[in-house]
Parts: sequence; structure tokens; C-alpha cells
Amino acid sequence: MAQALTGPYLIAALTLCVAGVAKLRAPSAAARALRAAHLPGDAVAIRAVGAGELALGAAAAALATPATAAALAAVYVAFSALALVLHRRGAECGCFGDSGAPASPMQSAISALLAVVCVVAAATSTHGLPWVFGRSPSIATIVILGIGAAVYATVAAYSELPSAWTAWGGR
Repeated sequence: MAQALTGPYLIAALTLCVAGVAKLRAPSAAARALRAAHLPGDAVAIRAVGAGELALGAAAAALATPATAAALAAVYVAFSALALVLHRRGAECGCFGDSGAPASPMQSAISALLAVVCVVAAATSTHGLPWVFGRSPSIATIVILGIGAAVYATVAAYSELPSAWTAWGGR
């Protein structure tokens, strides 16, 4: 079971890293999102959150302990709830910087799914990046490329799919 969860767990951890870097680079969208949810958050606070996301995601990917998996699960549960609140208020997500993507139930569902992956990973003690790099070079390369592509697809699902779905659904 631990091997089967390695990929999805690392996708969750590394997607959080991407979100953290985006908030460090462009905090204004996330600050607007928090204001729309009636939560405090200025650029400095958002950058601190981004640094925390980056640190947690990196630690989770590197260590893959039950504690880091549980922390990731908690973050994704919070993201899932926040996406629903923002959607109800017609606000943008702010998840990945200034993408301008509206918050949507789809983002909430993605976050909930990643939370479930992390809960199961916490219960089964999944593997992290050191385990992947311990495989043969060809296997490690294929796994890393696959995880990288899946992280890219996950970020696109968060940031592009809601707008595309809204545009398509309006016809």
C-alpha cells in the first residue's frame, strides 16, 4: 500500500510547494481571497503562509512521516472549506498567485481528494522522495517525471479548469 500511495502523496506535497511559491511571488490574489472570506490577511501574512506551505510541502515530500501526512491533510481540508466559502461569495481563489481563477466546488473537491490521500498516507506510512531516488536511475526518472506532470496537471486543474468549466457551462 505504501508504494501505491507514494505518487499521489508526493503530488499533494509538491502541489502545496507550488502554491507556496506562488504566494511568495504574488500574494495579492490570496490577500483578496482572504478579505472576501472575512479573514485577515495582508501581503506580509500571505507571504508567511506561502513560506509555511513551501516548508510543509518540502518536509512532507522529504520525510513522509505520519505527522507530515496528517499536517498536509489538515491543510487540504482547510483549503477545501475555504474554496466553498469563496465560491459562495463569488471570489477568486488566490491559490496559485494571480491566476484570477474563481473559487469553485471543483477546487474544493480536488482539495478534499488530496486530503483523503494524505489521511490514508498517514495511516499507512507512505514513502517520500528519498525512497523514489533510492530506486534505479531509470525507475526514479520515470517516477519523478510522472509526478512532475501530475503536479502540473493538478495546478492546472485548480487554476484553469474552473474558468474553462464556467465558460463552457454558460452556453
